[in-house]
Amino acid sequence: MNICHMPKITNYPDSPDIESSTKDYQNRFSGAVGEWFVDVQSRATRNIIMKLGAGNSLNVADVGGGHGQSVDPILDMGHHLTIIASIDECKNIIKPILDKQLIEFKAANIFDMPYKDNSFDVVISYRMLAHLQDWEKYIKELARISSRLVIVDFASKRSVNFFANALFGLKQKVEKNTRHYKLFLEKEIIKAFASHGFVPLYKVGQFVLPMALHRAMNQKFLSIAFESVFKIIGFSYLFSSPVIFGFVKKEQVK
Repeated sequence: MNICHMPKITNYPDSPDIESSTKDYQNRFSGAVGEWFVDVQSRATRNIIMKLGAGNSLNVADVGGGHGQSVDPILDMGHHLTIIASIDECKNIIKPILDKQLIEFKAANIFDMPYKDNSFDVVISYRMLAHLQDWEKYIKELARISSRLVIVDFASKRSVNFFANALFGLKQKVEKNTRHYKLFLEKEIIKAFASHGFVPLYKVGQFVLPMALHRAMNQKFLSIAFESVFKIIGFSYLFSSPVIFGFVKKEQVK
């Protein structure tokens, strides 16, 4: 695993969702390309939950989900959503949805959440692992509160992200507000979940080309064309990043 030094961006260095719940961060996913990024992630979320073979009305938690990116896919599927975030201010972006009482929100210590074991059918956590120091402890907590499925994403070492340190300056010029992040081998994440009784259910590789390059090109249909070719020739499964993985509790495997 490559570990890039992560600058202290807030007074809560182990709460990266504070940064990803801001309007500034949300703006990174504006425009046609940014919306496409979220759409790729949303489709992966739906596909993984559907692989579980469950019906409607699942109890879903999105830990670190103050960015609101999981709201539409979860509600569209007819499930109940609770967003768990590090501090109360993380609800600013999703406040209009909260005001309509469509979802629930809880501010809590993400390493020691105030829920009993197996409180949720599905637990989602995007844009978190790559920015946490004690990521193994975090995985343990996600697994503890889930009775069936955990979905996470992470930056893969087996991708162009291998050159992340060398290219960080260029990435920062394109994205302006980018952050340092950890790179993982898939086997590290799989091993961590296995130690808590979870096994891989389904994997989605998102992008072969760096997201910063897609942003720099700013041509959604060109980006889709490139990534479609990579998918056809098998590169997407092997060399994409971020990777989205669904891990199912062993008892759920038939």
